Amino acid sequence: MKSAQRRTEMAGSFGLRRQLIAEITGCEGADVVIETLPEGAPALVQPSGWALSLANKGQVTVVALSKTAPAIGVDVEWVREIRWQPMLDMICADGEREAFARTYAGKAGAQEAFFRLWTLKEAVLKATQRGFRAGVKAVAVPEALLASSGQGYILAFGERYDVWTAHTAGAVVSLAVKPG
Repeated sequence: MKSAQRRTEMAGSFGLRRQLIAEITGCEGADVVIETLPEGAPALVQPSGWALSLANKGQVTVVALSKTAPAIGVDVEWVREIRWQPMLDMICADGEREAFARTYAGKAGAQEAFFRLWTLKEAVLKATQRGFRAGVKAVAVPEALLASSGQGYILAFGERYDVWTAHTAGAVVSLAVKPG
């Protein structure tokens, strides 16, 4: 990390992650052990028996844990003005890209819908424990999930992922859970 600000944010996030995990699981922060899987996903080694996903954006840290699901993914993004149209080529298959552009080009709510699309895709990719290596274009987000906060499911990689997404305090947060 080249930026001193980013290094400071991440250092604070690491401590906060341990604290949050300890509070949720009932263990001591010093006992929390997180390792990195070969594909880059975090794994909660201690306490054992929990699926884990982490997301950071600036000074926001999100920890997702599940005792019952075999895999979980979470992502957070601040809703902000960006040129989202060129990014659709990178993250969407042709039909999904065309439908999104047709529905949101030049319309109010396009930024929020784009970040909902992005965070839902990333949450599912994190739940695969392979991240973007799994193939972001293979995660097709149903249009009904893009218009507002809500829940549903996404079929990707031959699996079902239950998803939830919300826009709160200027950020979009999305969660994907692979049912057990």
